[in-house]
Amino acid sequence: MDNNSVENQTNENKSKNNRRIAVCCCIVAAICIVAATVLVMHFRNSDETAVVDTGETEEKNDSGRQDNETTAETEISKPEFEISDDGVLTAYNGEAETVVIPDNVISIGADAFGTSPYAEDIKTVKLGKSVEDIDVRAFVSLKSLEDIEVVEDNNNYNKISDGILLSKDGTIFLGVKSRSENEAITAFIDKVYKGEVKSDSFNRFIIGPAVIEIEFKEANYNISEVYPENEENKIMYFTSVSAYGQKTTFDESLASYGNVSYRAFDTDEGYVFSKTYYVFGSTWILTKNGVLEYSVLPSWEYNSSNNDSVIFFSEGENGELIYSRRPRKFCFVGGCWDYIYSCTGLDEFAREEGIAKVENGDIVYYPEKTYTAREIGLNEDFFKREFNLNSDEELQNWFELNEKNFGSAK
Repeated sequence: MDNNSVENQTNENKSKNNRRIAVCCCIVAAICIVAATVLVMHFRNSDETAVVDTGETEEKNDSGRQDNETTAETEISKPEFEISDDGVLTAYNGEAETVVIPDNVISIGADAFGTSPYAEDIKTVKLGKSVEDIDVRAFVSLKSLEDIEVVEDNNNYNKISDGILLSKDGTIFLGVKSRSENEAITAFIDKVYKGEVKSDSFNRFIIGPAVIEIEFKEANYNISEVYPENEENKIMYFTSVSAYGQKTTFDESLASYGNVSYRAFDTDEGYVFSKTYYVFGSTWILTKNGVLEYSVLPSWEYNSSNNDSVIFFSEGENGELIYSRRPRKFCFVGGCWDYIYSCTGLDEFAREEGIAKVENGDIVYYPEKTYTAREIGLNEDFFKREFNLNSDEELQNWFELNEKNFGSAK
């Protein structure tokens, strides 16, 4: 092959290679274009989706705001006083510490103030001129209530003192909840015997959910020796207690004079009413299912052991029924330890405290803490002084003799 032929063939091969390279470049460029297009479409779709989602979120937020605004408007739109067509105040929604009952209210319903978020801040309720009936649980949510006032032209109630009203039908209404029922009853009895409340002006009183009926009888001694202001010389008796649809009538009217102590309070277990004379007396618990009676110790003549339990009830901070159980020998009554002479040692059981519950018609006790004689404040020096014991040995022998004669409390 001559030189010209070789040269031509070489040029032809170069031309073919150049065409191949060009084709490859075109293919690569096309692929790049396609890939770029796909990426652009992808990001564009992502952006659109984000925009749509943002719109939906905003719509949801707007909807939530509208719901909140609607709820707020509903709350705001509630009237300060909700009064039925019959003139019954069913709900108070205001914020005032002193609540003035409108003149168109005839009756105050049960827990009428419980709907107010500021119920526990209300200190005074002023009755309007038309109020003629108050439900026994009308003020149950007013934990800080200090006084119930009455406008001058209300002819249905007279104010005796802070939180104590007298109605025209002879009902005493003890409405202050910031003061315990026990204090309210004591204060009321004191006013009766001081002559501030006449015996013929009332026949029952309402306190918390309870209605307590009363009567007066002539005293067989001169009450004025204790209460010079008293001109009637009559003793007030409790004849029955009603609460939660139950009523207990006492076989013998309970006198409210002298060293008799009364306790009355509401708990989650029921309404508690008790009468004691020192460590003797009874307690009644009125529940929705019946009435339970518990005898502390029936009377002075009761031939009991000094180790017998004496149980006292009280109201817990959260409505629990609290109990305290003590052997009779460790009851401090009338300023002295009447039966401490039977103590068998400083480690002897002296007191138990806990929560009582009404279960299946019975009182069940759940103890939480117990105390020994030493833990309630007694010590060696006390017994040596009280019983003329001159040494630790004499004291120990005295304890051992008591153990033999009386036994230890459990």
